[in-house]
Amino acid sequence: MAAPALFTRIEKLLLENGWEKTWEDPGGQRWEKDSDAHYWRYWQLTINFMPDGNHYCKLYYGSSLKEPETTCHLRSLRPVLKHRRLIR
Repeated sequence: MAAPALFTRIEKLLLENGWEKTWEDPGGQRWEKDSDAHYWRYWQLTINFMPDGNHYCKLYYGSSLKEPETTCHLRSLRPVLKHRRLIR
């Protein structure tokens, strides 16, 4: 499992940038952020904690949550969100 410090930093980063944790269990978390565009509802981020330590994230946008916009490793989350201007 990734270091607890990594989880703490990710949680702090998301909370400071307007994300809201909407679900959590030992296997993962779901976060949501309102969209600036009036025609899409929100962004959704799911973080899946894997037993082997390969934790990954899926980022969805809009009202259709069938296919993620992107999938990345937890350690790569910051640049992915920064590229989409979802964090400062």
